[in-house]
Amino acid sequence: GANLQDLILRDSGAAHIFLRDGVGAFVSHQTLAPDDLKASAGFGFSIAVDGATAVIGAPGMDAAYIYDLQPGGQWTLTQRLNGPLNSNDFGRVVAIKGGVIFVSDPWFDNPSDSGRVSVFQRDNAGVWNETQRIASTVPQSKMLLGWSLKVFDTKAYIGAIRRNAEGRQGAVYEFTREEGGLWVEGQEILAPHFDGIHDDSQFANHLDVDGDTMVVGQHLFGHAAAAPEYHSNQGAAHVFRRVPG
Repeated sequence: GANLQDLILRDSGAAHIFLRDGVGAFVSHQTLAPDDLKASAGFGFSIAVDGATAVIGAPGMDAAYIYDLQPGGQWTLTQRLNGPLNSNDFGRVVAIKGGVIFVSDPWFDNPSDSGRVSVFQRDNAGVWNETQRIASTVPQSKMLLGWSLKVFDTKAYIGAIRRNAEGRQGAVYEFTREEGGLWVEGQEILAPHFDGIHDDSQFANHLDVDGDTMVVGQHLFGHAAAAPEYHSNQGAAHVFRRVPG
């Protein structure tokens, strides 16, 4: 992704596809940029690929674009996903897994900047339709749910860097896909070293999951009051493991 590239208009963005050649080096193959991009569209801010389908976020357009790989090797735009009413950053993070697309909208206003994630599934005609809008069961103003997002198997992990509107404690929310396809909220994973008053260290600014292990970034970690043994804003990554039982 090159979300600030001036390919069409200033900061409209682009996405570049590279293929490995016969000697193992990556070479440029194709550049993607929809014709409808406006200035500051931010196309390419987020990208996810699963097999022959790519999802590319353009939060400045409140949109995500779907490209499908064609038999000739070219990627073709097949659908645009638009953010719902009150969207303000739709497309900041995208994910695709097993026929399901997730698009985050952390600045969604209901309440103000509480955030949410839209879920899309592909029907028999190949069209992606919104099937669910994931939000916190207890939404807070400024919590920014959807700042980070990772899907693994039947679990979705969604970060909110300001869960607590006053103390701004970050959190990761685990959602599990039920048999009928609905994603249901489960565990809330909270930031360590939170004193309830001072911390604004953006726990869950990034996260990744593999099996029973989750790593969560906190790039401003190190507040003197919450964690005096660390340097101010030095940053940290926290490792969590699922415990059986």
